[in-house]
Amino acid sequence: MDHARIKLAVLHLRPDWVLADLTICEFLQGGYSNDNYRISYKGEEFALRLPQRTQPYVDRVREKEWYGRLPEGVGIQPTILDVTSGRMLSPWVEGTLLVDCWGSFSSDDLIDYLIKLHTALPDPDRNYVVQDLLDSYSSGSYSAAEVRNEHRKSCHNDLNPWNIIVNETGWLTLDWEFAGKNDPIFDLVSLHQGLGCAEDQLYDLARAYVTAMNLQVRNLKQRTAEQLKNYWLREYAWAKYQLTIGNTRQEIRDQAESALSHL
Repeated sequence: MDHARIKLAVLHLRPDWVLADLTICEFLQGGYSNDNYRISYKGEEFALRLPQRTQPYVDRVREKEWYGRLPEGVGIQPTILDVTSGRMLSPWVEGTLLVDCWGSFSSDDLIDYLIKLHTALPDPDRNYVVQDLLDSYSSGSYSAAEVRNEHRKSCHNDLNPWNIIVNETGWLTLDWEFAGKNDPIFDLVSLHQGLGCAEDQLYDLARAYVTAMNLQVRNLKQRTAEQLKNYWLREYAWAKYQLTIGNTRQEIRDQAESALSHL
């Protein structure tokens, strides 16, 4: 770890802090476009996000405003979010990432979580449009499935099991950079694929979700298949863009290959 760079970033966010009281505890694995650290200041722990570079389709002003509107118990309110750099300091929350404890839960828990999440979210001021994202990544040669306006509701749109912390209070959702109105089936697909659930389980999960939400959905199989396609298009375009700009981590290479094979 480059301790000097990290400390300078912290001082940028908290110029009132004294470096002698700052401890860099650990680098947090899992971030593909952000470097994340657990730090401590005078015995109080924080999570520090340092973006590696500017990302298309990410609006930090909107992100900051969105955090301010998140209901208690849904996510974690940042202590500071600098909209120019994207650097963010948040209270440290103890817990286990869902990817590391999924074996203790069932598909019913997954549906319950999604229902609570989508019911609690406020209305965002933008749509999350996969085609726009593909175009911003210079992957416009691919065509994403359109989402009808009546199908849109407030969604996370990057709902992978590395973005969910499980503790005694419930499931807390992290990383709201892509929040916007989208088909909620997209969030369901994202979690299903990220957890590596059985492929033949996806439609059953979608049916359980729309039933529990009391949604009248025609052609659910087609709609689920379209969101599965949109998910893998997004995964491929994002990974290819990262590789193009020099973010060549093996995990990103693997994501590009896996997404292309699904497509």
